[in-house]
Amino acid sequence: APGAEPETPSELAGAEPKIEKQPPPKRASASAATLELLAKMQQQLEAQRQANKIQEERLKLLEEQATRQQQLLQAGAHASSATLLAREPALAAMFDQAVQAGGDPNSCSRWLANEVRAAIKVAGVNQLQAAELVALLRELQDNSIAKATAKQIVTQLVRDGGTVAALLATMDTGPVATDSLAPLVQQVLAREADAVKRYREGNKKLMGFFLGQVMRETKGKAEPAAVRAMLAEAL
Repeated sequence: APGAEPETPSELAGAEPKIEKQPPPKRASASAATLELLAKMQQQLEAQRQANKIQEERLKLLEEQATRQQQLLQAGAHASSATLLAREPALAAMFDQAVQAGGDPNSCSRWLANEVRAAIKVAGVNQLQAAELVALLRELQDNSIAKATAKQIVTQLVRDGGTVAALLATMDTGPVATDSLAPLVQQVLAREADAVKRYREGNKKLMGFFLGQVMRETKGKAEPAAVRAMLAEAL
């Protein structure tokens, strides 16, 4: 066209296509990873809080048990029995009740920590009254019943409740008289002549075997100390 400037070579070649700038990529994946990390950190913090709480409760419990153990020891409980009773508040409370009822602290703690505790595990309940435990231990102390019989009574009282007097009225609980033991001892020794020979040759450990045989003959109603003394004399 007249008066128009000549086109430049670049214009003749055609204009370069216009390149549109793309928006920066979204950081969705990075944000998701951050949220996941934060969630894990929160879980870890919560787990740590729970662990700290459990540890605090455990330390508090140990302190309470240590305090209770000292109380039991001061009341006269046997040392190892006091440790067990301090972990079981119900039995510790029964110990206190038994002592208040006139029971011997040492004997009561031993029986509660051993025979009574074992019977409760088997029965799943405890119907034994502290006063009846005291009554039973008095019968045992007076040699009115053998220890094996006392254990049997404890088992029944824990499971079914009741009184020592009522159970004794229905049981043949009297210990075997000492003068009745002599024939049983001689019977066992005559039957176990080979063992007697080995005992006299120096195998003193067989005393336990003889004792067990005599106790079996008496169905546990003999006093072990009396049987042992009689065996030692006969052998």
